Amino acid sequence: MKIRNIRTIPLRYRGEHLDKDALAMKMGAEHPMDVLIVEVESDDGRVGRGECYAYGALSSVSTIIQELLAPLVLGRDPRATTALWERMYQVNFRLGRRGLLMCALSGVDTACWDLAAQDAGVPLWKFLGGEREVMPAYVTGGYYRPGKGLEELREEVRQVVTRGFRGMKLKIGGIDRADDVRRLEVVREEGGDGFFLGVDANNALTYPEALWWGRQLEALGVDFFEEPIPTDQPALSARLARDLDVAIAGYETETSLYGMRDLIVAGAVDIVQADCIWAGGITEVRRIADLGRAFGLPFIPHYSAGALALVANLHLAAATPGAAWQELHLRTNPLRDELLTEPLKVVDGQLRLPSGPGLGVTLNPDTIEKYRVD
Repeated sequence: MKIRNIRTIPLRYRGEHLDKDALAMKMGAEHPMDVLIVEVESDDGRVGRGECYAYGALSSVSTIIQELLAPLVLGRDPRATTALWERMYQVNFRLGRRGLLMCALSGVDTACWDLAAQDAGVPLWKFLGGEREVMPAYVTGGYYRPGKGLEELREEVRQVVTRGFRGMKLKIGGIDRADDVRRLEVVREEGGDGFFLGVDANNALTYPEALWWGRQLEALGVDFFEEPIPTDQPALSARLARDLDVAIAGYETETSLYGMRDLIVAGAVDIVQADCIWAGGITEVRRIADLGRAFGLPFIPHYSAGALALVANLHLAAATPGAAWQELHLRTNPLRDELLTEPLKVVDGQLRLPSGPGLGVTLNPDTIEKYRVD
């Protein structure tokens, strides 16, 4: 089997731009829901697919794939995932060991894993050595929105609980602290006993702010505190982890094994989070999860974009020892809910793994036509 072609499909959903996290509230970090799909076609006609993180950067990431990565893997065996990953990374070492290069590499790598598992005739989770066929999911929600008060948040949590989910992650740090704490109390009240609860500050807090928040989270029995401060401050995150009992989770915005190594060795995280569309695809995120496990740290895949991102992270989670949850979003996003001909099944708050070979999903051509922007 050889790679004979690589294509990209840029998709964009603009929505109403109502949902915001703390970084959007404080710094204006808002982008449309951009999804870049990568298709790697083999000489026997099969197609592997992956997704790249590309918010606000569809054309940039696509150009990196076509000009920097595709020439390195065309004509090579897609099943040689490690060799191809190292070639793409090392040849482009001087151009960027983080950021958009890793986002582009992520999609190509995942597409190669999809082809390799298709060739073996098994789902990717089984090809990776896993046996779990379902994964518990927690729902990320509680975004800030004009007109969204406590009662609207309460109803959102009730819907999460009604659908059988036993965990949720709330956005914090974007409004007055007293109001934010009350929002958190509402989620705790509605979730009830045994409800898994995390919070996410999206790197928007200073150390003193994060320390104050950590004390409130401890009092409320929150399970983890995600990305409290900027990712570029591992020493401060390590100090925060020492000063608090609540687990520090992150940092999905650190998009490499080596950056995650520094965070882990420094003691800056208690829970390792990485995303297959940001941090180098299945190959590199698997390494990150294994590194965390060597230090006794659990792994929770991050997710926030399109359907293929969810599917890829879900396959990896199911095959990773110590991965207890898969992140899920329920906010309006047709590039998650309408992109697959058969959406992922959720039963009692658990995501069922696809049973077909490779990623085990098929793209909906009508959705692609509707949201394609090239």
